[in-house]
Amino acid sequence: MARLARTVLLLLALVVSTTQAQNLVADKLKKQGLTAAAEVWDLAGVSTPASNPKAKWTAFVPSNAAVKGFLTEMGLTMADLKARPGLAKRIVGSHLLLGSNVRAQEIFANGNTRVANTAAGSSSRLLLKQAGGKVTVAGKHGAAANVDPAYVAVDDNKTIHVVDKVLYGDGYYPSFSALCNARAITLSQFCQAAAVAGLDSILDAPAGFDHTLFVPSNKAFIAAKLDLGAGAAAPSASAVADVLKYHMLAGPAQPLPALAAGKHETLLAGQSVEVLYKGGKAFVNGVQIVKRNVYVGKAIVQGVTQLLVPGKSATAGAAATTATSTAKPSASTTIKTPKGSISITPGSITLPKLSITPAAAAAAPKSPVSINVSTKAGRRMLLDFGWGASAGPTALEDASQQQIQAAVDGDESAADAGQQALGGSEDLSVPGTANLAEEGIYNW
Repeated sequence: MARLARTVLLLLALVVSTTQAQNLVADKLKKQGLTAAAEVWDLAGVSTPASNPKAKWTAFVPSNAAVKGFLTEMGLTMADLKARPGLAKRIVGSHLLLGSNVRAQEIFANGNTRVANTAAGSSSRLLLKQAGGKVTVAGKHGAAANVDPAYVAVDDNKTIHVVDKVLYGDGYYPSFSALCNARAITLSQFCQAAAVAGLDSILDAPAGFDHTLFVPSNKAFIAAKLDLGAGAAAPSASAVADVLKYHMLAGPAQPLPALAAGKHETLLAGQSVEVLYKGGKAFVNGVQIVKRNVYVGKAIVQGVTQLLVPGKSATAGAAATTATSTAKPSASTTIKTPKGSISITPGSITLPKLSITPAAAAAAPKSPVSINVSTKAGRRMLLDFGWGASAGPTALEDASQQQIQAAVDGDESAADAGQQALGGSEDLSVPGTANLAEEGIYNW
């Protein structure tokens, strides 16, 4: 009987210990008054795997005021965020460094400027700077945040640095203006077409644009030979608007894969598009979606590299190979709209010159910064960051960090592996500089 009682007590102690471990991060955030961030981490599904005692990480966690300001800037409420768990994952991933537990005094051991990869991937690096006794951290775009000098030790393997702004990673933008500025190299023609059509003010309306959009890249406009230039042959602004409306679904916005397969009404009256999932890929009217779920305010953008043409079968298109889906049209196509027709024929593309200014590149630091990224499968770990690296992670550390990475990636992890890389060709020795490939920084 005594033996049975001891066994029961041991089991109860194990359950309590496991529960405490599972709630470690959420409890620590709440005790520090970071209740909004705790809710975001829970929405992202990261709190539990991040609480694993073997997991090693550093997180820049926004204050309550920072989260509130971010939601206001995005035009979202917390209820909207709950309907967009993928956005919560992007936010947490863009603030989280896996595999390194870094305290404030260790960050700048080798210089006043540091670059770090995040769990969101190399396209969402952080840039840390120290000047005048202050430390700032900046995301892929948007304003830099101030880092509170008093760090929070979660345990021996985990550290929290409180920041006064939510950092913007590659997968989310407060507005279409911000998206156009950050991706001017590859989306400028869509942005210019929206301006020509008079839709730019609607996309960035204060109330938000709560719709899913299939946004064609510059590749799509170039491949279609669509001429939006001035002159008698140029289509009317209303006709251009109808073409773009055919790329916009009736609201509310839905991410993939929550957006159901089948036909969906567009903002072009009487016209619909067909969404299909096949072989781990997503298609719209037979055109593969090459970049999933970019959150732009209330809108959710799906990236495509072809213009959508009314009447094209999604089933037939999805059966084609990727090479076929990206092939340039060999014959002219006419898109008919209630306001007229647009002829897509061979020829050079001409767009009116509008003022879309790319974000300024960061100034080069006085001393170069070098980083090495682990090539081990499933890891995005910064090794040379200005502090001493251990002999290497244990199998348990690896497993715990892979669980966090899987939570951050969510449903998109498998699909993203087959999509075009976002990193492009970048010079890692100096933050803010890039060797731009012909296609630009981004391949979408």
